[in-house]
This record gives sequence, C-alpha cells and structure tokens, in this order.
Amino acid sequence: MMFLQYLRVNLMIIYPFNDEIIKNYKLWFEYFYKTFTGRQFDSDTEEKEEINDIGNLILSIYSELFNI
Repeated sequence: MMFLQYLRVNLMIIYPFNDEIIKNYKLWFEYFYKTFTGRQFDSDTEEKEEINDIGNLILSIYSELFNI
C-alpha cells in the first residue's frame, strides 16, 4: 500500500506530462520499485539511462516536497 501511494505521488509530480515522459511503463515501474526498495536501477541502455535521469529529478522534487 505504501508503494502505491509513493507511485501515485511521483506520477502526480509529472502530471500532465505523464504520456510524454513515460513511454515504457514497465521500465518506469521497475525504476520506481527499485528506488522504493533501496536497490540500484541498472542503466545499461540509453532508455534506462534517460529513465534514471528523469526519475532522479522526480525523486528530488518528491524529497523537497516531503523533506525526506
């Protein structure tokens, strides 16, 4: 349940650009799940590297909003 709330808030941060930013929802889900569980998101492809960069920006905004 906590992960779903975490995911919702992160998706709300990028709204209304969700469709433009999230092209491969499976990789995005993997990114958010791994960062939520404290694991490293391996960026061995250009697409994963882009997701990692944008995801880190989203997470920094999340951290600022909630002082984490």
